[in-house]
Amino acid sequence: MASNSPYADLVDRPLFGETRSRDRISFMIITAVTTVFVLATFVGMFLFKHISVTHIFLNICLILLLGSHLCLAFWYRSGELEPRFRNMLFFNTAIIILLCICANLIISGK
Repeated sequence: MASNSPYADLVDRPLFGETRSRDRISFMIITAVTTVFVLATFVGMFLFKHISVTHIFLNICLILLLGSHLCLAFWYRSGELEPRFRNMLFFNTAIIILLCICANLIISGK
C-alpha cells in the first residue's frame, strides 16, 4: 500500500472508544491546569482575606463548573462521547481559565 493514499488520514483516526495517547496526555494536562486555576482562585479568596457572600458564591460556581468539565473530560476519555466534543472541552477550558482570572481580579480588588 502506498503511504500517500488519500485515505491514510482516515486509517489513523480512532473510532469511538479508542483514544490516541497524545489525546489522553493532552486532556490530562488540560484538566490539571484547569483544576489548578480553580483551586488557586479558591485559595486566593482566603489569602486576600476578602471573604464575602459574593466571593463565596463566585467560587462555588467555579467549582461546580469545574466538576462538570471534569465529568465531560472523563466521559470523553472513556469513549462515551463523540470526537466532536473535543473542541467543546478546549472551549470550556478557555472559559474556565478566563473566569478564574476575572474572579481573581475581583477578589483582589484591582
